[in-house]
Amino acid sequence: MRSETAPAFFLDDSPYPIREGVLEAYRELWQRFSEPGDSWTGAQRIAIAQESRDAKDCDLCVRRKQQLSPYGLNESHVLSDNGKLIGAAAVDCVHRIVTDPARLSRRMVEDARSSGLSDEQIVELIGITCVTMAIDEHYRALGLPLAPLPEPVPGPPRGRRIAEDRQEIGTAYVPMLARDSAVGDEADLWSGRRTAIHIIRALSLVPDALRDLTILSNEQYLTLEEAPAFALQPEGRAIDRLQMELLATRVSQVNECFY
Repeated sequence: MRSETAPAFFLDDSPYPIREGVLEAYRELWQRFSEPGDSWTGAQRIAIAQESRDAKDCDLCVRRKQQLSPYGLNESHVLSDNGKLIGAAAVDCVHRIVTDPARLSRRMVEDARSSGLSDEQIVELIGITCVTMAIDEHYRALGLPLAPLPEPVPGPPRGRRIAEDRQEIGTAYVPMLARDSAVGDEADLWSGRRTAIHIIRALSLVPDALRDLTILSNEQYLTLEEAPAFALQPEGRAIDRLQMELLATRVSQVNECFY
C-alpha cells in the first residue's frame, strides 16, 4: 500500500527554476519515508522526520550546545506525541544530529544501544534525519515554508537484516556492510564498484538508508560515477564542479563537519 498524501509537487513557490531531477528525487524520498522501513514503522519514520524539524526550536538543545561538553546537562527532552512514538533515546539521537553534529561521538551510539535501540534502528534513524534536513534546508534557503510530511503507510517494519558474517565491525561506531559484500540484493549499493569509501558505506547496515542518501546525493551533488571527475561540467547544472566543491567545503567548515 502506498501513501496517497505524499506531495505530488515540490517547491511550487520557488522564485527560481528547479531541475526536474531534484523534484523527482524529493517526491520519491517522501514516498519512501512514508512506508515501513526495516526497523521502524511508517508512522515512526515520519515521527523521526518531524523530530528533525522540532529540534531546530528545542530549548534544551540550545542550552546543551552552550555547554563545554555535550553531556554537561543532566536533562531529558520533553516528549511530544511524535517523540513518544519513537522513544526518548531516539529523540535524543535525532536532536543531537541536527543541533550539534560536530560533537557526535561513540558515546551517543553506546547510550542509544544501552537504551534499547538496535544498530539497525540507529542507522535508519540517522538516514531519515539527514535526508529530511537536506531537503528542508533547500526550502529554508529559498525562504519557503517546509513541505508537509506525508501520511504514513500502515504496517510493521520489514525486519530485514544484513547477516553478521557480511558486516564489518569496529571501523565505525556502527557496523557497516563489508567492502566486498555488496552482492545479491545489495549489488547496487556501490554502483557496480568492487568497493566503496567509508562515507558511502556509513549507512550500509540498512541498505535502503544508503539508497535514500544516494537518491538525494545524485541530484543535490553528483553521482558516484561523476564524483572523481573534477573537470566535469555536470549536465544541467548552473555551476561547474570546482564551484560545487568550493561551496561544499565552505558549508562543511561552517557546520564544523569533522569528516
